[in-house]
Amino acid sequence: MRRIYIPLIVSLLAAVSCKDFSFISFGEEPLAVVGRKSLYFSDVKDIFSKGMSREDSLSLLQAHVDSWVKTQIKIREAEELFADDEDEFEALMESYRNSLLIYNYDRSLSERVDTSITNAQITDYYNRNKEQFRLVGPVAKARILAFPSDYRQAGNLRRMISSSSKEDYADLVDIADKSSFYFKEYTDGWHYFRDILTDIPFREKDFDAFLKRGKLYEYKDEDAGVIYLMSVQAYRNTGEYIPVEMIVPTIKRAIVNRRRADFIKSREDSLYAAAVRSRHVTLNIDTSAIVRPEPASLPRNASPEAAEESRRRPENEAPERERVDSTRERGAEDTVD
Repeated sequence: MRRIYIPLIVSLLAAVSCKDFSFISFGEEPLAVVGRKSLYFSDVKDIFSKGMSREDSLSLLQAHVDSWVKTQIKIREAEELFADDEDEFEALMESYRNSLLIYNYDRSLSERVDTSITNAQITDYYNRNKEQFRLVGPVAKARILAFPSDYRQAGNLRRMISSSSKEDYADLVDIADKSSFYFKEYTDGWHYFRDILTDIPFREKDFDAFLKRGKLYEYKDEDAGVIYLMSVQAYRNTGEYIPVEMIVPTIKRAIVNRRRADFIKSREDSLYAAAVRSRHVTLNIDTSAIVRPEPASLPRNASPEAAEESRRRPENEAPERERVDSTRERGAEDTVD
């Protein structure tokens, strides 16, 4: 049954725009009724935004009420359609409720776990699980410089970008800055080599082979009149261990997740032990009843083959000799008759 109280909706709109519902006595007259379910204004008062016009408020309220009514009608139809499966639905609902309770309980326990992690703990975890951390592609630290191909000090730039001297590096940065050369640093951390190459034309296909072969790469763009230099400061090839610096967040999450799992299990074990001690839990498992039946006894001088045959023979199957003797006895009885 559907009843929607339009006059009440209209009368409420005078207060909707200012969000003043103090004059309304919630819970007295429902906006809509479907069967035994009722929708009250207190259930929908939060759908309105401050400053909405009466027309917009009425439209929004009407749409919300209609949606609620349609939902309740569909639920009633489904209840009638699946009435025979009510027990199954109840079991599913109970299972879902229990799962939801346990999930929220475990989450509340997880929030108590210490999430502070030291560098020593990170290093220890990394060393114990290094085999899990293998590179799927090479990584490197590098510098890239681009300058006009007619620059007279090109040779000096090649030397400085490959140098490990702090003075050479400072001079290189100064020249690039004053001459407005393109200069990009990839030395603040490890980067996948493919990402570094987005800043320079690169013709090599085998990244690993290139990194093993040399530290300086040069490409001259004849059309643009530009020389590109890339100096590789450090690298690790595919299959080598991932540098620990690249996976610190991953390791931290793994450590915290392990702590949470251990804490939850410890709490479960503690609750279980306490419940057993207080006799809130009764265990009625008779392990003595779970016994494999003994095989039929055999003569002491029985061979191992005979013992194996007896073990495999179904209980209702008599030995061949017994069947033969039984047949002879029945034949003798027939002769006597």
